[in-house]
Amino acid sequence: MALDQRLPREERSKVAKMNNRTIYEDLVDLTIALSNERRIETLMSRVVEAAMRLSNAEGAAIFTLDRLARHLHRVSFNYRGLTEGSQSEARIAIYGKSLQLNLQEPAAFAVSTATAVNLADINSAAGYDFSNIRQMDKAIGFQTSSLVIAPLIHGDQTIGILQLVNVRDKATGAVGALPDFLLRPLQSFAAHAAVAIWNTRLLEENQRLIRQLGRQNEELLQENSRLLNKVARKVVKPKGLVGDSPPIERAYGLIARAACSAVPILLRGETGTGKEMMANFIHSSSERSGKPFVAQNCAALPESLLESELFGYVKGAFTGAVANKPGLAHEAHQGTLFLDEIGDMPLSLQAKVLRLLQEGEVRRVGSTKADYVDVRIVAATNVNLEEKIERGEFRKDLFYRLNVFPIVVPPLRERPSDIPKLVNHFLAIAAGNIGR
Repeated sequence: MALDQRLPREERSKVAKMNNRTIYEDLVDLTIALSNERRIETLMSRVVEAAMRLSNAEGAAIFTLDRLARHLHRVSFNYRGLTEGSQSEARIAIYGKSLQLNLQEPAAFAVSTATAVNLADINSAAGYDFSNIRQMDKAIGFQTSSLVIAPLIHGDQTIGILQLVNVRDKATGAVGALPDFLLRPLQSFAAHAAVAIWNTRLLEENQRLIRQLGRQNEELLQENSRLLNKVARKVVKPKGLVGDSPPIERAYGLIARAACSAVPILLRGETGTGKEMMANFIHSSSERSGKPFVAQNCAALPESLLESELFGYVKGAFTGAVANKPGLAHEAHQGTLFLDEIGDMPLSLQAKVLRLLQEGEVRRVGSTKADYVDVRIVAATNVNLEEKIERGEFRKDLFYRLNVFPIVVPPLRERPSDIPKLVNHFLAIAAGNIGR
């Protein structure tokens, strides 16, 4: 407050010392209070209220800079007890249309120059543009006369402003500029508030990152546990799958990797290399091991019978169809369907197998409705499918759908070190059959 000049000099000095001591005590109390607040919204409200008490202003607001430092956004305010209102629309541009600093805007001037603005009456102040002030006043039904703006500075960075409006002299009640003896304490308070806001924001961001990291760690632990369970799954080789030579071990390794996924697998190799046993090995090593493994040789049946065998039929579809019958695709639901010698499958059926791969959809012979099944397709062939594609005997799109994970089963001539083991294996079977 202003000192009455009619008082004796000693009295004026005594009153000034009392005012300074009161301001100092208020600043200490405010600093302690701000240092203990951990919620950003509550902290800003306390800064606004404390600034109003310190300055005896009718209103106060905090504006903070966005990440690009192009606009000030009002994030907290209190005008004569009004604390609710639109915050998002109350913003101030730092730059004008020509991308030059908007120094006629008092808030932009305070931010750009890091200096305080202290105006007794905005209606008579020259050199400033108060259109933003008047627009915000209109939005909340307020009228600003005097204006004080203190930049919020953290280190060498301005993060926003503390704005006070209609500062009143405590003795006379007159609205005017902030007294000189209060301007420096207000700047000190603004500096403390800037540090508190910065630290609280940093704390909240750290807590958010910690929560996010915790969720990600939990997801990673769950994923690791799932993967470890897959790795730890007991891999049981089917009986008769004999050999540990490098070529067959490579095939085993690929199967171990492929079994944990749900992608289709194409087994390629000559006749007699054990492709069906490998398909069984894939099924028993996968998560579908508890469900059916269904096999069908595509070269063993004519087209009409193969279609009804794979996809089933409905009653009356053809002579002898006296009841609805599910196909092998239905029986393999949630399990594995092994299609051996798929290179010999007729082109018309290849389109239906492609539909099964893409959509999980099968249509029984004679039916107009589709059934949906969950099967994993493992196919095998002993022919060169690429040559068949060139001759138009095999669909290219089906080949690419099946060839997601190709595995070549090596012939015996490429694994001679397995021959003694196979001899012993078959000798053991023969001896067992005759009781020797």
